[in-house]
Amino acid sequence: MRSYGAAPAPTPRVALISGGFRPIDAAPRGAVGWRIRRFALIFALLSACGGSAPPPRPPLPPGPVATMRAHFIDVGQGDATLLEMSCAAVLIDTGGELNESFDGVAALRDYLDAFFARRPDLDGTIELMVITHPHIDHTRGIPMVLSRYKVRHVIDNGQERSSGKAEAIALHEWVRAHPEVAYEDIHADRAVPTGLTDATIDPIRCPDVDPEVHVLWGAMDQDPGWHADRYGKKPFENENNHSVVLRVDFGRASFLFPGDLEEVAIGDMVKAYAGTRLLDVDVYKVGHHGSRNATPRSLFRLWNEEATDPTRPICAMMSTLGGVHGESEATRVPRMTLVEALIGRMQVFGRTDQLDGVPFAGVEAPTSGKVPFSFIAP
Repeated sequence: MRSYGAAPAPTPRVALISGGFRPIDAAPRGAVGWRIRRFALIFALLSACGGSAPPPRPPLPPGPVATMRAHFIDVGQGDATLLEMSCAAVLIDTGGELNESFDGVAALRDYLDAFFARRPDLDGTIELMVITHPHIDHTRGIPMVLSRYKVRHVIDNGQERSSGKAEAIALHEWVRAHPEVAYEDIHADRAVPTGLTDATIDPIRCPDVDPEVHVLWGAMDQDPGWHADRYGKKPFENENNHSVVLRVDFGRASFLFPGDLEEVAIGDMVKAYAGTRLLDVDVYKVGHHGSRNATPRSLFRLWNEEATDPTRPICAMMSTLGGVHGESEATRVPRMTLVEALIGRMQVFGRTDQLDGVPFAGVEAPTSGKVPFSFIAP
C-alpha cells in the first residue's frame, strides 16, 4: 500500500459523501441518520473552512465583496470546471461520460444554460476555454460549447490524437475560422520554471479584481527519457503527460488544475518549480479522476513538511465516477489509498460522483476576509 506520509490534523475536517457530509475525524456510524442532506450540513462544512452558511442558491452575480466561484460540474467520468467571476467565466475541459444511462455533454449544456440564465450580464460568453489534453472525457463537449456559447480565448496543448482527436481537430478548425478568437497552444518548455502568462492565458480584467492565471505545464516537445511504466507503456506517448496544468490565484486563494498529468511528469514538474511555491495551493483539483498515478507523494510533501504553513486549510475536489474504467482492476478510480490520504490532509474533500443528484460542487474564494475559501452549494 502506498504511503503518502504523515499529515497534520489541525482541526476537525469535513468530507463530502453520498447524500451529505460527515466530519472526517469522527468515528464511523451507520448509514441511517448519518447521511444528512446537503443543506442541513452546509453550515458545518463552511464553518470547518472558516466561512458562513450561504442560502441554498448563492447570490448571482457575486455581492459587494469580489469573489470567484469554482463550479466542479458532474459530467460523469470526465472533467468540466467553470470558474465564475464578476465579469467573466472560464471553462476548463468539457467532459464527459456518454452511455445509455448518462450523457455528460447534455449535463454540461444544461448546467451552462442555467448558469448563463442566472448571469445574463455575461451574455453567454466564455472568456477563456482551456482544454487540458485530447482525451474524450475532456473534449466531448467541445462542439456543443462552440456552437452554443461565445468563446473569446482558447488554450490547449495543440495535440490532435487519441480518443479526443476529432474534437481537437474541430476546435482547431473553428479557431482558424474565427480569427477574432485568441488561441495559444501550450508547451511545457515555455512554462517552466516561472509559469507562463499572457493576454491569451489570462484575459480577465474585472473592474473589482484582477485574478492571476498561469500555465505550469503543457505539451512536451522531446522525450525527457522517461522509463516505461509498470505496464510497459511509454509515458511520453501518453497524452495525459502533456496535460495543460493551470494555476489560478484569486484573492488569498490559489487553485491548481493538473488535468490528467501522471506521476512521472508530475515529478518533473515538482522539480522544475522547486522553491517557487507555485504548486503549494489552497484548492487542489485532484488529478486524473483520483487515479493511483496522478497525486504522488511529492505533492503531499509540498502541502505538508515543505509548506509555509502545513496546518492551513486545503480543499481537494475530485471529478470522477467510481469504478473500473478499463480492462483491469488497475483502472479503478478513485484509489482508496489516495482518498484516505486526501481526507487525512484536506479540510474539505469532495467527489462529483457522490453529490446525490446535485449537479455540482463548488468552492468560493473572496478577495478579502479571514479565510481564503469556502464550500458552496447550489
